Amino acid sequence: MEEELKRVSQQKIVEERPAQSTTVTSNSTSPSPNRASENVHEFMWEYLPHTYRSPQSEHWPGDQSQTISQFSSPGMQIYPTIGILSRRVFKSLPSKPAAQALIKQYMLSFHSAYPLFDHSTSLRLMEYNSEDFHDPAWWGCINVVLAISHRFRAMNKLNNSVEDYQAWGYLQNALATVTELTMMQPTLTTVQALLGMALIVQGTSNSRPFSTLLSSAIRGAQDIGLHRHNVDPKINIDEVEQRKRVFWIAYFLDKDLSLQLSQPPFQDDDEMDVGFPSGMREHDSVNNVDFLQIRVGLAVIQAQVYKRLLSVRASKQSVLERFAAVSDLEDILYAWKDSTPIKFEEMYITPTNVRFSPPLIYEMIVRLTYFKTLDIIFNHSILGMAEEAANSMARAAEVEGGYILPASPLCKVQARKALQLIHVTPMGDYAYIWVVLHIFVSATKTLLSNVCSEPSQTLAQSDVELIQPLLNLLGTLINGGQRDEVAKMYDTCQEMYEEAVQRLRTANSQYMQIDQGSVGKSSSQRQEKESVEDFIRRIESYVAD
Repeated sequence: MEEELKRVSQQKIVEERPAQSTTVTSNSTSPSPNRASENVHEFMWEYLPHTYRSPQSEHWPGDQSQTISQFSSPGMQIYPTIGILSRRVFKSLPSKPAAQALIKQYMLSFHSAYPLFDHSTSLRLMEYNSEDFHDPAWWGCINVVLAISHRFRAMNKLNNSVEDYQAWGYLQNALATVTELTMMQPTLTTVQALLGMALIVQGTSNSRPFSTLLSSAIRGAQDIGLHRHNVDPKINIDEVEQRKRVFWIAYFLDKDLSLQLSQPPFQDDDEMDVGFPSGMREHDSVNNVDFLQIRVGLAVIQAQVYKRLLSVRASKQSVLERFAAVSDLEDILYAWKDSTPIKFEEMYITPTNVRFSPPLIYEMIVRLTYFKTLDIIFNHSILGMAEEAANSMARAAEVEGGYILPASPLCKVQARKALQLIHVTPMGDYAYIWVVLHIFVSATKTLLSNVCSEPSQTLAQSDVELIQPLLNLLGTLINGGQRDEVAKMYDTCQEMYEEAVQRLRTANSQYMQIDQGSVGKSSSQRQEKESVEDFIRRIESYVAD
């Protein structure tokens, strides 16, 4: 017993040592952005007016973080460093050479699109300093990097169970620090650790942990002023850029989650004025594509989509106001699309014996996120059309002011392009699958709803065939043990698929009868009747959905 008390006392002394302050610097420089980046920034400045061009300011409010509050009980104080909180180690860290190899792989594969850590921070992670092991922020960061590296390795192997097992062990190590990280005084490193964990669990079947970790990371970012344009004069320009990159990664993840769940974002655009991140260095970008700036530009639009179409305030708009918002958001989204170097019309062809490269995955994520944003805008135009139709079915083509109702063909085209990306998607329980699966499901619903309402259209048969790979993917995930999470998606899509097939067969079998039944009527009468009925069927199908 005495030996045990002595050991606990020694452990307490070690844990009471003050953690060394961490200054994160960056070796990156800021080159002049290319023309595409300039176009992205041009409209971002317009639609996010509170963002400043210059990151420099003479006024710095100081550290905005607050010390942990005390309980009302006298003398009862909580400090994460005094041993009240225990941290369990689920998996031992690899040897230093093995860890360095994994960190280098992380920088080559993940850093180009998610520059969460700069090169200086990665070098510090490689040092394996014994004092760092007692720092929960460092411990969380190193395990995040190791877990992400193993998740990327899993996509390059036919049997990914071993790599996933390794990644899960390191993720458990990182998650064991969450309580400490959320209770301790926030720093840039604590925000990076929490945000890194959020990025990992985003690639899982449950969105709740992702939402929880992301909210904690954003709150920590706000506590240390990452959302403000004010800059401490003691911080060099490289660290200023790193702080902005960390914030904007959290920002676009926040907007993605907001649209996915139709819930308010954690970061309000009216409560931020931080500058946009500068362009990544050429050797940090992939194929001269700056994915961070592209995602930031799209996230700014996503924020406007929620504010103007999904928020409580937006629900109180009139039909004309909703149409105006839809038209405006469509124009902004098209301007962003035209300003990016990504070829949205490209058909990827990947041989079966070639593994999936990070650039291809990042481009597909951008394209699918673009479709999801467009789909939300289109669905709200349909809601407006349904409301307008209830008031006056005769005005199905045009409303007051000369505004033409939003047409559906563009959204159908983009839905087809989104589903075509399944053919170059890694099949299995991969992180990438869970990030974009809900977008594939949205595209499927868009096409199936269209087939059900217009089964006689030219592309109805090919649309039904295009959806089959997604059903196969959902079935694979269910058989792999993800039954509870995927079963609802599968049941919904399968039910719509069967209805679409049935209506398609009925339309084909009755085609001749319909044609004969229209003999003796003028073409204008047939056209007028078909247009109104077609509109009603389309509205009812979307309202029912």
